[in-house]
Amino acid sequence: MQRIRTSIFLPLILALAATIRAESPSEGELSPEERLRIIQEQERRWNLNPEDLPLSDPLDRRDGDSANVSSESGVEAFPVLVGQTTELVLKSGTRISIPGNSFKVPANAAVRAEVLELRKPRDFAFAGISTNTIVNGSPAILESAGMVRLRFLWNATEAILASSARLRLEMEPAAYGSFNVYRRNDTGDWDLKGNAKESRPNAECDSQSRSECPSVSTLIFDQIDRSGWWNFDEPKTEFTCITGTVNRSGADLRAVGVGRNWSSVNLSALTPTNRFQINVMRNERAKIIAVEQKDKVAWLGTLPAFITQDRITHTKFNNGKDCQEVGSVELKPISKKNLKDKESFLKAIQWEGE
Repeated sequence: MQRIRTSIFLPLILALAATIRAESPSEGELSPEERLRIIQEQERRWNLNPEDLPLSDPLDRRDGDSANVSSESGVEAFPVLVGQTTELVLKSGTRISIPGNSFKVPANAAVRAEVLELRKPRDFAFAGISTNTIVNGSPAILESAGMVRLRFLWNATEAILASSARLRLEMEPAAYGSFNVYRRNDTGDWDLKGNAKESRPNAECDSQSRSECPSVSTLIFDQIDRSGWWNFDEPKTEFTCITGTVNRSGADLRAVGVGRNWSSVNLSALTPTNRFQINVMRNERAKIIAVEQKDKVAWLGTLPAFITQDRITHTKFNNGKDCQEVGSVELKPISKKNLKDKESFLKAIQWEGE
């Protein structure tokens, strides 16, 4: 009986396999509409649901603060003049303009602004802020051109922005592209808030690379209406997956894939066999970081940077069998103090360069 069933379904299986091979978004010259149709069809075949994407951040709880960072980790602080426009200028040159009367506080209140900026891959590796999201109902990886976390304090409590307040953010992009602006919501996902405006001092920059461009463009967004994480991003819907193992197990253990030449953090939960599977950008340099925290101790592990495969696939496709095998991560004890200190953390994961 089993032989009869196999003979009946074998032609159907072969036909489906041929269809999948023929319709790959990485083959041939495709229009944007046709590429999107193929990607959506692959997602349907993979039985991929947006809810399956992990959105909690394993490195986002190092100091018991949902905003992730302490004053030792690169936060820049500024006094805010409540009754008049205040312009914050960060060390990077990024500017944040706060109009007068933007806060629900008394006229003579002393408001303190705390800003954390993520621009380089090493910043994202330490912060551990997930860039997984959903775009038009489909999973995507946000490639960031720069991110800031805004926090405003008054009398040691949060200073709430008035409903009419609109802050302006100006940032030199860390990458070129067409960027949207997202805000991180309370669930850890990203809400689309609009499109970034771009100011180019020299029109010739449109056809030149960053290294050749004599003038630097600026990304602008003037509709910031609350505190939290704000992100200039370009969503990527074509990606690949990697897989490997760790030498520990536990409910608090997570692995992340971090870009080395692109700014993104992608998360993974572990299987019962201590195997991780992570969707990452394809054909790019990446690094794996695994971390586990208990009450008083923590474990940390990593792998050397590697190039991800160019194949377009997903952890849900073919049970993850097409994911790139990257090896086994050995976690070792690390003090929580070093886990919270940026330079100590980067040294522990053998991070080199920017």
